[in-house]
Amino acid sequence: MHIVCIAWRSLVWNPGVLPVVGDWHCRRPSLPIEFACVGDKGELATTLCPGAAACTSRWARLDVEDALTARRLLIQREEIDVDRVGVVGTVVGQPPASLLGAPEILRWATDQKNVDAVVWTALLPRFAETEGRIATPDEAAGHFRGLAGQVRRHAEDYVRRTPEEIRTPNREPLERAIAS
Repeated sequence: MHIVCIAWRSLVWNPGVLPVVGDWHCRRPSLPIEFACVGDKGELATTLCPGAAACTSRWARLDVEDALTARRLLIQREEIDVDRVGVVGTVVGQPPASLLGAPEILRWATDQKNVDAVVWTALLPRFAETEGRIATPDEAAGHFRGLAGQVRRHAEDYVRRTPEEIRTPNREPLERAIAS
């Protein structure tokens, strides 16, 4: 089975336990991505967002035997709680239509040769402790400016290492806040 992982976040520079084969490829699928999820370490992480502008994601093959193993490893890498496993998308055949990004990923996977399954992180936006809330550009910059010490350094590193093709309305204000 040929299984790939779609990524636009820290998986690209730190796959952890995910057995990535070769490089991350920078071409499609285009997905609605924004810096809109306050992560466990304080950063404003990129996530799929309803209504966000489409950004080019990356993909890489995984050295796994089946989609269930790929899913389990992605859950482990992303440190997702067992009760939140619905935030890891998996395409094998027809994905649930309600999963954000699934139709685009299915279309992309169908166009590829030798792709049997796809996994990706499907965390929802979360800002000001509200699931589903997307920060405005001013709020994103304000969030960053409110960080200090190691948390601030981690958040800065996250923005700088996020692939350049992830150009979103919140990225520029974050970059300006980092530079000031």
